[in-house]
Amino acid sequence: KACRVLHDLGPELVVITSMTLDGEDDTIAILASQRIQKKKQNGDGTEEEDQIWRIDSPILEGNYTGTGDLCAALFLAWTAKEPDDLESVLPKVISTMYSIIKKTMEEMDGSGTTASKELKLIQSKGIIENPPCLFQAKRL
Repeated sequence: KACRVLHDLGPELVVITSMTLDGEDDTIAILASQRIQKKKQNGDGTEEEDQIWRIDSPILEGNYTGTGDLCAALFLAWTAKEPDDLESVLPKVISTMYSIIKKTMEEMDGSGTTASKELKLIQSKGIIENPPCLFQAKRL
């Protein structure tokens, strides 16, 4: 319902991140919804259709600097490259995010400083360019 309300305000693409749902304490859910104009079956004009996708990822502990910016940048890049294909875009974005956060966790120096919590983007260049396929999106 929230996606529809936001679509009605104008954006064609809505992404809701960092959802923890009851009973799923070790998983984070991400929703992506795209409003698409499609031809009516009778061929007379167009109608709007909301395609809503969900993808789940295990939660990685900690707070890291730059995750929201990275997520937005990845969505922008992949939806520009593969428009109207959230089924393909969503796993790339979330698998990249998961992999970079995991790499950052593994390379933390244990000091707990802000610098140690900054995402290892330069070190993750290969992941960003060729994302692994760790998770699959499900259409709702």
